Amino acid sequence: MTDARVEFGRLLREHREAAGLTQARLGRLVGHHHSLISKVEHGLRWSSLEAAHRNVARGGDACPDSIREFDLLLTAYERFDDTLGGAGIVEALESHLRLLMGWLSTSSPHQTEVLRLAGRYGYRAGWARFENGQRDLAMTWFGRALGWAKGADDHGLAADPQTRIGVVARAAGDQVRALGYARAAHETGAGRPWTGFLAAILEARAFAGLGERGRCANRLALAANLAGRTDPADAPWLARPYGVAMLQSIRAACYRDLAAHGHRALADHAVDAARDAFERTPAEMWPNRALFAARLADAHAYAGEPDAAAQAVEATLAVPPSSRNSLVRGELRGLRHRLLATWGRDPEVRELAHRLSTPDTR
Repeated sequence: MTDARVEFGRLLREHREAAGLTQARLGRLVGHHHSLISKVEHGLRWSSLEAAHRNVARGGDACPDSIREFDLLLTAYERFDDTLGGAGIVEALESHLRLLMGWLSTSSPHQTEVLRLAGRYGYRAGWARFENGQRDLAMTWFGRALGWAKGADDHGLAADPQTRIGVVARAAGDQVRALGYARAAHETGAGRPWTGFLAAILEARAFAGLGERGRCANRLALAANLAGRTDPADAPWLARPYGVAMLQSIRAACYRDLAAHGHRALADHAVDAARDAFERTPAEMWPNRALFAARLADAHAYAGEPDAAAQAVEATLAVPPSSRNSLVRGELRGLRHRLLATWGRDPEVRELAHRLSTPDTR
């Protein structure tokens, strides 16, 4: 526990400073007093969680207070992830998951609550691993999260990792498998708008990857409709301006991918949507701004505008390579290949491609 806590604190401070945030500003963004941010960054004791770890080490059972503390802590982790990215939280998440798995090995009167908590932590740990580019570990946690959610008979919770498994499949280029997981999520979480939203954007991206413009447009329209009906408790960020930015970024990616399949007129629409997404995203949410800037640059490349692409990608290149998640690295990889394939003889393009080149983007 101690090592994970100290490492999380160190990474939190590193990412906060990279984002240009004070402890007070970050505290306001995630709903905590700045004194708590300071304690977390210095690796100080979270007494109730330390007690919970000691309790499970002695073979003790979960108690309502510990369960409530884990629930509150996960909410804080989710807010840190939204603001600073998931790289800094994965070790802490997995440390807590080991404790939850210890509780699950006992005959607890709170088994359902612990199963539900484990499902939520496993889902978040899987996404953090995916952001780190560790797809195998991500799939492991998503699979476990799915099993724990089913064990708790929580169909809505079970549908969430199904959509993320689909995202991993789509990122690997398997659009058909991604569509299969989206359909499974629709069935598992039937009637829950948040599940439908996640499944719809996954289907839109997959159909775009297959070049199916009409079906992609249908899923984008469905996602926009479901976003307005989603319970704020499921996705608070959808109720904020950033929710519109996320939808615009999804549209940009779809239009860009459809342009690659011959629908060239959509490249300009991709530029407009990507620019809107970037401009709507506040500066402190720099992991998302880095992603949206890279997507905007790639849209410019598809539109035949290498100079505009070079200008747009500067916001992404300002983020150190070690802080770019796998989604950003994937966008940069595609941009680099596109620039070289189309304008590879231009010295300025070759220089930009060199700047885009890291071991993850070659």
